[in-house]
Amino acid sequence: MERPYVYQALALPHNVRLLRLSPNAEDSAPLYGHLIECDIKDFYGQPDSFEALSYVWGAPESYYSISLDGFDLPITTNLYVALKNLRHRHRDRLLWVDAMCINQTDDREKERQIGLMYQIYACASCVVVWLGENEDGSEYVFEDLRTIKQKMLANDKEDKPSAQRLVKFFQRAWFRRVWVLQEVGAARQIQIRCGRSLMDGYAFSMAANRVNLWLQTQDRGQSQELHETIQDVAYLIQGSIFRPPYHGPGTLPEGMGHFKQMIDLFHSREATKIHDKIFALLGMSSNDMSTSGLLPDYTIPFKHLFERLVKFVISDRLLVECQQDRPLAVIKATGWMSETAMALFGHLPCFLFQGNIEMRQAFTTNDPNWTLPTSSKPVQKDDLICLFDGTATPTIIRPYGDVSVIVVAAPLLCHNMKKVKLSTNEWIKRGESGRLSSRHFLLIWDWNYSSKSYAHLKNYQSWSALNKWVSRDSKSPTEEELNSLIQRCDHTLLASDGNGDSPQVLKEILMHFETVLRIEDSYIAVDRKLTEFLFGILNSSAHTEFQCSSCTSLHDITFSLLVWALDVPLGKVARRIYEFHRSHTINSYCSDTILRSKLDVIYGRGDVEMIEWVIEEGADVNRPAFGIMARTALQAAAEQGYMNNVECLLRAGADVNAPPVRTRGRTALQAAAEQGHIAITERLLQANAQINAEPAVIGGITALEAAVISGNVSLVEILLERGAWPNTKDVHGNTPLILASKKGHTAVVEALLASNADIDARNRRRETALYWARKNDHVAIVAALRAAKRSVKTGNVLGGIALTMVSKVSTAAQRKRAVTDLA
Repeated sequence: MERPYVYQALALPHNVRLLRLSPNAEDSAPLYGHLIECDIKDFYGQPDSFEALSYVWGAPESYYSISLDGFDLPITTNLYVALKNLRHRHRDRLLWVDAMCINQTDDREKERQIGLMYQIYACASCVVVWLGENEDGSEYVFEDLRTIKQKMLANDKEDKPSAQRLVKFFQRAWFRRVWVLQEVGAARQIQIRCGRSLMDGYAFSMAANRVNLWLQTQDRGQSQELHETIQDVAYLIQGSIFRPPYHGPGTLPEGMGHFKQMIDLFHSREATKIHDKIFALLGMSSNDMSTSGLLPDYTIPFKHLFERLVKFVISDRLLVECQQDRPLAVIKATGWMSETAMALFGHLPCFLFQGNIEMRQAFTTNDPNWTLPTSSKPVQKDDLICLFDGTATPTIIRPYGDVSVIVVAAPLLCHNMKKVKLSTNEWIKRGESGRLSSRHFLLIWDWNYSSKSYAHLKNYQSWSALNKWVSRDSKSPTEEELNSLIQRCDHTLLASDGNGDSPQVLKEILMHFETVLRIEDSYIAVDRKLTEFLFGILNSSAHTEFQCSSCTSLHDITFSLLVWALDVPLGKVARRIYEFHRSHTINSYCSDTILRSKLDVIYGRGDVEMIEWVIEEGADVNRPAFGIMARTALQAAAEQGYMNNVECLLRAGADVNAPPVRTRGRTALQAAAEQGHIAITERLLQANAQINAEPAVIGGITALEAAVISGNVSLVEILLERGAWPNTKDVHGNTPLILASKKGHTAVVEALLASNADIDARNRRRETALYWARKNDHVAIVAALRAAKRSVKTGNVLGGIALTMVSKVSTAAQRKRAVTDLA
């Protein structure tokens, strides 16, 4: 490029440049033209003015140029091809082309010209849409569009080439570009061009709508995004013929809708410069944006621009954090959960409305059905409709663990019965009515969000790691833990308002509380947060499914949580729930009853602090719990084997000899012996536990019988030494010796024999210990029993020899013969 073109500054703020493209009959001839400066106001209401080009810049590399007054201006390949095709053969063509008519190196000029772009396209006699050269069979697409009606009437599902061509055609970059929305949305007349083919805009839009319906019947896996792209562009192009001549801003209502709705609808569109995702929609807005703080200014870092946008679209009372040049914000807000999307139905194939939505109705209305405006992100069942402090309209969010994603920032919901949207004051009255509880929100507004990409999102921490998001405020590990807990609580209360309580989530949060309560630095803050959380659950606007069948109190939620916390146990949490329940319930009977009923569970764990708390609360340590597992606290602690619990209970005056409470019950000593807890058995004996206490009438056993059955020879020896009766019988008449012989516990048999157990004792079936030893092939026991019986007459020598001989027999057959010989 020998002589580069140099732009001259525009004389007035409302002036624009137009390209006078020189004619040439030769397709291969270079491009020539001239830029002229005009006042845009001169074209107001003029039917014959200039044409405006709507196109995609394409690759930024400039391999071609156009000669302007003898100077060369570089242009992209796509623009070069477009101008070649648009150039007349014998007369000039007056065009407005953004890449040439705006000095792209002057950001200030670009900002001013962007403010005029809606007027430019509205004043143009025709907007020429350039879709590119013919490729992928696009030379046949316009014929496909003209015959699409016949294909639909014929229900032609076999025309695969046409379907493939149309899909590729509508996947071209122009249809995804954000600027084209304003360009065709302001146009009064449109012409569609692709290569040498052309089509009237209105006819194209009618055909595009039919294509959209036809492609959906083809079921070829086209994305919802493609259908919405076709629908949006077709709607805007179709409306061009109904727009009157443009006479300047303010003369007639212009714009497609409220700016907030445009953001929700089109923020997923593509732009070369990320700022343009916002600037391109300003001209389409029907409301005054002059004081929005969003007017074109490329010197503003995008993160600051996006922060302004969030506060403008949702509320200026939000705490917003943006990072880097990406459309992504983390938001903290306070507000209310107003409604829940229960069902979506009656899909409307319309540009402005995506269908009807049924609300859960936290407020009384005659009809729960509302019309839902179209948005870039479709609403789903169980999405929450929330009101934030200072908002003019609600926001639809989707919960993910301890964080929510904004789905629709500012939907203009329309009540089906009233056929009008609720006014700002009506929404605010809902939040301030006192019928809803104020909540804290942690939100993410991600313009690249999709339900698929967030499918495995668990919480804010995992999202931060995935998106390399570093919070402005650095926190210590303790502060991070506390902050995570607070976020989970806030979000659980929010979810509770919307869809009721999840028992599993509530349990997980209580476990989290128990962990954090043990961190001394955060003790007071966590204690306060737990109280707030319990208050929040009680005041939730949705009914809980977390119920306790034995509780009739209005506060059955905290009652159920108390039951669960005692069962786990969560000592610190259970104590606070108990205190909260007693302080805020109509009648404390339920909480006191459940505390007593769970004494056996509490003492059966290793939490001494929890035991001491229960005793301080005046619990009767000797009062058995109710239910099929009824037992005293000491019996439970002895069975579980926690020595500290046993010591604590004995100091508190627990009855060491409390009888079994139920069928198959155990005394404390019997329970400890049955489980083989030697140290606890010795401690109970030291506390004067009755070693030969009567067992339960049905299914009961003595301490010695329990030790014998388990085969714990050390425990058997301790009990025998302390005076356990070796010849007591159970309900079936079995002595400890018979039980040991039946089970095959050789060492236990020897210990019993050494304590003068009756070898000849019989049970109710007349069976002896020797009978069971022989029946079950316990050779060593048979030998020991025979030896013991003979030792009464001959001493212990022969018995010892016999036992040694039998123990050396290896095979089962040999053992049986040996047992027979000994018998």
